[in-house]
Amino acid sequence: MLWARRDRLGPEFDAFLNPTAAHPPGLMLGMARAVEVVAEAVLAGRPVGIFGDYDADGVTATALLMRGLRALGAAPVAHIPHRVNDGYGLSPEGLVELHRQGAEVVISCDCGTNSVDVVAGRPAGQRMVVTDHHLPAAEIARPDALLNPHQRGDAYPFKELSGAGVAYKLIEGLAGDPRLAGRLDEDTLEDLLQLVAVGAVADVVALVDENRALVARGLRALESRPLPGLAALVEVGGIRRPLNTVAIGYQLAPRINAAGRMDDARLALDLLLAGDAEAARPLAEQLEAHNLARREATERAFEEAEAMLAADPPDDAIVLADPGWSLGLVGLIAGRLAEAHHMPAFVLNAGAEYRGSARWVHGFNVVDALASCAPQLVRYGGHEAAAGFACAPEDFAALAAGLRRFAAAARPEGGWTHHLEIDTAVSLGELTPEAVDGLELLQPFGEGNPPPLLSAHGVEIKAASAFGQGGAHLKLWFGQDERLLEAIAWGRGGLVEPYREAWRRGERMDVAFAPAIQTWDGETTVRLELQDVRRARPEAPPRP
Repeated sequence: MLWARRDRLGPEFDAFLNPTAAHPPGLMLGMARAVEVVAEAVLAGRPVGIFGDYDADGVTATALLMRGLRALGAAPVAHIPHRVNDGYGLSPEGLVELHRQGAEVVISCDCGTNSVDVVAGRPAGQRMVVTDHHLPAAEIARPDALLNPHQRGDAYPFKELSGAGVAYKLIEGLAGDPRLAGRLDEDTLEDLLQLVAVGAVADVVALVDENRALVARGLRALESRPLPGLAALVEVGGIRRPLNTVAIGYQLAPRINAAGRMDDARLALDLLLAGDAEAARPLAEQLEAHNLARREATERAFEEAEAMLAADPPDDAIVLADPGWSLGLVGLIAGRLAEAHHMPAFVLNAGAEYRGSARWVHGFNVVDALASCAPQLVRYGGHEAAAGFACAPEDFAALAAGLRRFAAAARPEGGWTHHLEIDTAVSLGELTPEAVDGLELLQPFGEGNPPPLLSAHGVEIKAASAFGQGGAHLKLWFGQDERLLEAIAWGRGGLVEPYREAWRRGERMDVAFAPAIQTWDGETTVRLELQDVRRARPEAPPRP
């Protein structure tokens, strides 16, 4: 596996398997000034305000700064904007509110680099430190100190920290200030890495270099001494331990995000700041209820979107708007649609201002698509795979037409394809529990280091059945060289009859899958998590 990923991982395999990369915070442009501004406020006993964000990276970054500053002896106050009422990023109203609470110094997290006018117009006398990881625009804000590894002139060796990661570097810098020496011990710093791990995985930053090391350390702390709020969320949500990046990305982070999607992200912040299990449990239960409501609302909206597409099938891109789709859900709907139809999706809440989210397919840049329609947009921003945007209601028709034209021109011959990057081909006989367990050495998995994706070629279908509520999921049994393995395809129960027909015809298949270990009644076996299946081709690909 390491050999298959040699171009991606570089020559230092041992360093990859045992990540320790940690760069001194002082290498980050603006760090010395940021530490000076915050340390002066802490030593003088003046309140420090934290201006956060409502997504999981922003909330974890806010909680990290709050916990770190408390450990240093400060009494910080926090402001988390409301997704619908306030929108993304720094706002004059939020800074005024923090000023009203006595915050003479404000630290932003996960936002602020491009908030030129808001930073310039902050309350008189309010000092400001911006911590952020978003790409700078041509003109950037001028606070007292700006921490963003992407800013011009920054020599920090690693650029891909999450918002929580940049916030952590500030706390590291403060902990190393001689004036604050001894106030924040190593155990507390390690505990804060739990929040870095959640924020990094939730924001899908590349888990390489320093991110890989920080997340690995955070996972160890999360397992050995979890923060009360995270422990309560794991317990209430029934999330299996030990936690890995897949559990964070698909179970823990969506629950934290649910607060901002369905109501107010302050609930998630309060949970992450809870001091003990007694305080954390009821907050976790509220968050679990929000997450259930989020799932139900997303499913309803997805079904409505599918009905629209059935009535008017798209050719090149999906562009849909509906007044009933919550602003907190449009990104989730767009992601589901892009995955289901293998084409870019643009989904909007049709309110007084149409506001939406875009999601990509491999080979399509959603920001370039939006840029091509800039005259119809009030604002837009994001990256290749995901973006947010807004337009006036009267411009929606022209925007939709423009996005479809762009997609039609960008669509490859033969249409958009479902791209899978296979690490290596194997035989079913090679997939022993010991071999699959050895793949865990590649953890933590995530962007830049995805879970291993393998393929097996010319396997036989031995049985096919549907299971779960309403037969929602598909279970297959594959055989090869006297080895029989179970395979699961979630949400594909409707395909059971075609697979039974293929079994009756004796067809062989090529399968792409992620291998997993399962233990039942004391017996450990290997199961295949299916990603794709096709009729077998004459020759299997060569091994790397």
